[in-house]
Amino acid sequence: MQKAKTTIQARLKVKGEEKKVLEDLMRRWSSCMRFAYKRLLEEKTRKELKRELQKIFGLNSRYVDDAILEAQSIITLSGEPGFNPNKVIFGGRDLFEKLSKEHLSEKEKERLRKDWREKRQCNLYSRGDKTKNGNLNLRIVKEGEKYYLRVNVGNRKWILPELVTSHKRWGLFESLLIRGVPYSVRVQRRNGRYYAGLCQNLCKKEEGR
Repeated sequence: MQKAKTTIQARLKVKGEEKKVLEDLMRRWSSCMRFAYKRLLEEKTRKELKRELQKIFGLNSRYVDDAILEAQSIITLSGEPGFNPNKVIFGGRDLFEKLSKEHLSEKEKERLRKDWREKRQCNLYSRGDKTKNGNLNLRIVKEGEKYYLRVNVGNRKWILPELVTSHKRWGLFESLLIRGVPYSVRVQRRNGRYYAGLCQNLCKKEEGR
């Protein structure tokens, strides 16, 4: 059956102590993904890495598995012309090369450092799972008339930043959400703000219902 994707961009209202907790989780997940990338290049298996990385980064098995698969997806680009998996710079080569220039002012260097650190360290990703009613680690929940992203931060603790979007396809996304269609979530920080990319995979005939 033919598949389609519904992708929604939303903003997260992260407040107070939630920021510190979320950024710590994003930093650990991003570090885990980079570590997994290096170990995959050394031909470590996914099974070996799952056990090892849970202990190192204090993440649950689902977060770790998603970090490994994210790293693997980057390595698969090695089949493209000119791509060398051993020379990947997380955070962006262009930003890294700009930071290496000597003529930059301290103010400009600090701005570029901030951008580079955000792209390198402020990422979090969780795949959807039909058996878990959508997504276990990053779950969209509704309270009253508002939606929130329930973020699993470990040790049976969660934070609940509000999810805000005016995307034109939110109505479709919401209807499928209610029916339990799985969705993947990617959280990123850009210019000090937090964003969530929400993606559902659905059958073509479901989209028209």
